[in-house]
Amino acid sequence: MRILLTDIAGVLVCPGGYRQSLRAATKKCLVDISLNEDAYPEEADFALLEAGGITGEWDMLPIILAVLLETITDKLPENWTYSNLRAFIQNASHRNPQEVFPNYANIFSRLGDFTGNGIPVVEGILAARDSDKICSLFPHLYATGIIRELFSSTRDIQRSWTSRLFQNYVLGDQLFSTLWPSLPVFTCESYLLKYDKPLLRDHIVQRLLKLRADGHIRPVAITARPSRSTIAIENPPLGCTPE
Repeated sequence: MRILLTDIAGVLVCPGGYRQSLRAATKKCLVDISLNEDAYPEEADFALLEAGGITGEWDMLPIILAVLLETITDKLPENWTYSNLRAFIQNASHRNPQEVFPNYANIFSRLGDFTGNGIPVVEGILAARDSDKICSLFPHLYATGIIRELFSSTRDIQRSWTSRLFQNYVLGDQLFSTLWPSLPVFTCESYLLKYDKPLLRDHIVQRLLKLRADGHIRPVAITARPSRSTIAIENPPLGCTPE
């Protein structure tokens, strides 16, 4: 028997659901903070992220929010305080901050220093020994500790607010609530089902299925994104996404 190993994005499907979920999650946050959609990053900004090795939306969402919130702090009174991330967002919406135009390129172009070592870039930022470098990126959020709340446990759906928000859009409310019944959920369709498009033609699919049924091949798909834990793990980590 032969193993047929294929990538998912660009081979089995033309991806679109993840990026659309990122866009929807970010825009929901913009609405919550009373900002318009002009504050959303441009495609050129995303190109900077990807050039620095940051290709996962699980990292992109908290990074985008960090840049947004850092920018907003310059528009708020100096004596304004906040205890946590949700309090910041809720209170900022009542302060009616002026229109903001985050300089995403300035931050995104400097994040490549934190990639590598096999850990998500957001955790690489938190683990960096050079606190001055982190402070230069997000001085206000670093001083209050909110940066740790944004960048911690992004692969754990039950602990990360940004990951829950993103995953709700990816899977849709019905599947999300089935997998994590104890977590808050909002109604939406699955962006993965809506925007991901299959690439294999029907006759190829049928041929592969027959080869598998006859025992000639065993198809295997690989992805670098967070995915379902292998059944060989007795106690799999929390938060693995079931796409």
